[in-house]
Amino acid sequence: MKIFGRDFESEPIARWSLAVVFGWLGVMLVLEGGDALGSVLADHLLLPEGAAALGTPLAVVGGILQVGIALTLMFARRIRKAVAVASLSAVALAVMPLTLLLTNSVWIDTLGGFPAIGSGQGFIKYLAIVGLARFVHASATGDTTGVRHARIMMLTGLMLPLVWIGGMKFTELEAQGIEPLLSTSPFFSWMLSAFSLQTASIMIGVGELITAALLAAWWLNPMAFRLGAVLAIGTFTATLSFLITLPGWHGEFGFPLLNGAGIFIIKDVALLGAAMVLFLES
Repeated sequence: MKIFGRDFESEPIARWSLAVVFGWLGVMLVLEGGDALGSVLADHLLLPEGAAALGTPLAVVGGILQVGIALTLMFARRIRKAVAVASLSAVALAVMPLTLLLTNSVWIDTLGGFPAIGSGQGFIKYLAIVGLARFVHASATGDTTGVRHARIMMLTGLMLPLVWIGGMKFTELEAQGIEPLLSTSPFFSWMLSAFSLQTASIMIGVGELITAALLAAWWLNPMAFRLGAVLAIGTFTATLSFLITLPGWHGEFGFPLLNGAGIFIIKDVALLGAAMVLFLES
């Protein structure tokens, strides 16, 4: 597709956005992911007691694998079989965090548990990542049916966090959670001067819900869908700016190591990539 006289292709965008997320999170897993992964495994309802002990070795192995996937997607694009294997591996690795929604601690007990989602907000983003990886795999193998399925998965993966996290913006707890993001951002701090924190949070939530509704027009109104895709691109571009303004870097080591908020935000690179791919594919 030509935009402002320049050619843009969806497959490279999908590959590179996927590579950035897997590469960055892979490095984080190797360097300091053992304890965090161990605590997640300990709470998982499907795993036996003692699973936490596997946290460090799994973090190192998984991190190295993710970095390998990222390097393959970035630099082996002409070797289609290598890209196909790397992207299929990315599908498998991205499915695993979705099972963590079965972990009790992802729900907010003070709000009655499910569907009030807390730490699981980062996990639901993996559906779009699965769709993005499936798109790269289908493109590498020439699977036109797989491409169509991947588009639907990416679309669902965009709508899910927009609706779920957007709905959470109506709660006081979520409003308090985003206050540091808004107050440190030159693009959003004005909202706290013009409105109360809760009102600002609700306004953002309404914007996310409208974006999701327009994306749902994929099947009904192409123009409305394209508007939704543009809004989604703007939304995820804005959230990625929080990496700089929050800041989202590790308090002791700084860039390029991410803190908890940064790990949550960096996944929006994949969601941004998915929104751009769907816009171009439409």
